[in-house]
Amino acid sequence: MCSAMAVLAYQGAALDSDTWAINYNSDAAVDFTTSSTNDEIIMTYDIGTGKTPIVNLYASADCSDLSGGAAIIVGAGNVVVATDITTNSAGAPLDTRTLKIDIDKTKIDGSNIWNTGDSSLEFCVELTLEESGEVITQE
Repeated sequence: MCSAMAVLAYQGAALDSDTWAINYNSDAAVDFTTSSTNDEIIMTYDIGTGKTPIVNLYASADCSDLSGGAAIIVGAGNVVVATDITTNSAGAPLDTRTLKIDIDKTKIDGSNIWNTGDSSLEFCVELTLEESGEVITQE
């Protein structure tokens, strides 16, 4: 089934006291064993205190340009069943938040995130912080 996986993330600017910051901690934990029933991918981010990010997933091998990547539909009956982002620890100016991605392993083969050439999953995770409908920052 899945012998390898590449989690791609675009690294943005360094964090400072700006509370609109998003920083991926480069710590993806992946579990595609037969005993895993959900949350196959877990990643953490440091995000401005009290800010709630919008999570989008894209079927793309190149996270530097998401304009060509198809949005991944999340929900029952799809390869990505759910995403969940929760606050681990609160602090100023940043909160540590955990993103969990639940993948239906039976739907990976033939999906738009499966690379048959090297038997890996390829998709991008985008987090966005908005205020009054305006994008403030993305990672």
